[in-house]
This record gives sequence, C-alpha cells and structure tokens, in this order.
Amino acid sequence: MRNITFVKTLFNKIVWKKRTAEAKQLCSKHKEWNKLTSQEKAKLRTNETYAYVIYKNIYKDWNKSPIEFFVSDAYYQTVLLPKLNKLNYDTLGIKYTDSYFTDKNYEDFFVSGVRFPKTIIKNINGEFYNADFENISETEARKILSGYQKAVFKKSIFAGHGKGVQLVEKSGFDTAFENFNNNYIVQEVVKQNELTARFNESSVNIFRITSLFWKGEVYILGIILRVGAPGAFCDHLGAGGVNPRVVEVNEDGTLGSYCLDPDDGVIYPDMFGQKLGTNLPFVPKMIEIVKREHRKYAHHRIIGWDFTADENGEIYCIEYNGDVPGIVQTQMISGPVFAKKTERGISLLDEIISEK
Repeated sequence: MRNITFVKTLFNKIVWKKRTAEAKQLCSKHKEWNKLTSQEKAKLRTNETYAYVIYKNIYKDWNKSPIEFFVSDAYYQTVLLPKLNKLNYDTLGIKYTDSYFTDKNYEDFFVSGVRFPKTIIKNINGEFYNADFENISETEARKILSGYQKAVFKKSIFAGHGKGVQLVEKSGFDTAFENFNNNYIVQEVVKQNELTARFNESSVNIFRITSLFWKGEVYILGIILRVGAPGAFCDHLGAGGVNPRVVEVNEDGTLGSYCLDPDDGVIYPDMFGQKLGTNLPFVPKMIEIVKREHRKYAHHRIIGWDFTADENGEIYCIEYNGDVPGIVQTQMISGPVFAKKTERGISLLDEIISEK
C-alpha cells in the first residue's frame, strides 16, 4: 500500500507540473491577455490560474458563465479522471486498468453497435488477423493488403493526438510493416462527406463528442469539429506551419460563430477561408449512437468519441478514447463541461468530486 500511495503521489505531481507548464507556455505567447481578477480567483477550485486565463480570453461567454465549473487539465487528470476511468497504481508505475479494453483492434468487437472503418488486417502483440478475426500469417497479411492502393495504418494502443496514424500508399506498405512492427490496425480509407470536406479535404475531419455515463444517465458534455491543417491527413495534425482548428458544434448540428487554433490560442472567423454557416444534419444521429452505446461501456465513464460521416451520410466511428479523453479544447470553445445538473439537481462536477 505504501508503494501504491507513493506512485500515485508521484504521478499526480508529474502530471500537474506538466499540464501547468503547458498552460503557462500558451499564456506566455499572449501578453495581451487579461489576467484573472481577485473575485474570479476566489471562485476557482484550484490556484492553477494559467488554465483559467486561457478560458477567460478564449471562451466567448466567460463573463456570463459559471466559471467555478471550469477545470484545468491538471485538476481533471489528477482528481476527476481517476474517479471516472479507474487507474491502477502499481509498484512499476501508472497503468490504465483497461488499457487493452481500449485497444483499437477490439473496438468493433466490444462496441458492436457502431460502424467503424472497414478492417483490412490487425496486428495484436505480433499476431496477425484478418477482418474476421481469424489468425493469419504475416505472408497472408501482406497478400491481403496488396489488394489495396492505399490504407490507414494506426497504432492500436498507447497512442493519441494523431500520433501513430498514417495514410500509406501501396508503394509504402512494406516500410509501414517494418515501422509499425506490432499492435496496430490497418483500415480502409473513409471518404468524408462534402459538408466537412469543404473545410479541408486532405484530412478526415472529426466530430469529437465527449460523453459521461453517470449514475444510469448518459450526458453529452460537449461537441467540437476538429479540422486538420490543409495538407495534413489527420484532424489532430498541422502542416506547413499551420495548426489544426476546432469549432463548436451544437446538438442540432449547427456550428458556432468562430473557430479556434487551440495550439496557439488564436481565434478565427472562418475555417481556413471557409465560412462556418453550415448545418451538419448527421450530428443528432451521432448523439443517438453515443447515448445508446456508452451505456454498454461502464468501465470508462467518460469517453471521447471520434465520428465522421462518409460521402453518403453514413456515420463512422473512427475511434473512441476511453483512457484519457481530453476536455480542454471543448472547454475553450464550449465552456465548462461539468456544469450540467444531474437529475438530483447537483452539478456533475460536485457529484464527481464527492464520489468515494
């Protein structure tokens, strides 16, 4: 028990220091940003002020919002997340209890009510499988893949923020096999809907829907549309010195009035030159899927679902994030995600904090 307590304390200190440093770095880029007033500081749950300075200067309704429900990333990851998606602190370090439960190779197996991009091959701990989960040899895997002109290679565990995702042309398949080595999935490319492709056709633009399964109810904490920089394949990635951008999405599919470069903290009136006045009619269906499927996945009470719609309007879940689903970008542009009241009339934030 002493070792576990030590590891937990050390882990929290490291995460707190890292996330605070990241927020401080962003604030240092904006000397023009307004600082917090003493009255605002008094409302906050922690003294980690840099994160709240970011929210104050980016979120459009800061002055009208219950700012006491904003949470910094440091507080979220060290206090709230361990209550929602249980962590396993052992003598060797920090592990997520169900890390293999969120292996992307098993997503279509565990959450069968969601359409995922079609699997070409899978590699799990060095073993190859076909789309029907039949164990095959590497030679057979290469033969199956040879029938495609291009494919998406994606690391299946311990990867996020666009890392370990590549669009690979046929000429690069052999190199990709060597570079990815093991624990990855290879999928067919989804051709996205024209309504999102118009913002940037090179990247698969993603609807991040963050949901909370809490005491028998599924709450939608926020929805954003993430668009990769022109020339980038992944929504998380920049290209040519340009960062990806995000825009708020309402539950009826309408977009917010501005978009944000969350890496540099800069607001834009458009999405890489494209006006935002678009209604995205498939969003309500995405929400319906989330509310139905999250109930089956109680090990992870907070999940970040990444959806897109194809050229025919069919909805695909690119992946779900059940270990450390981020909330910072959503709060930047949509406000405090835990401010919603439960059926008991108490905020989600207060109920989560009181959880033993």
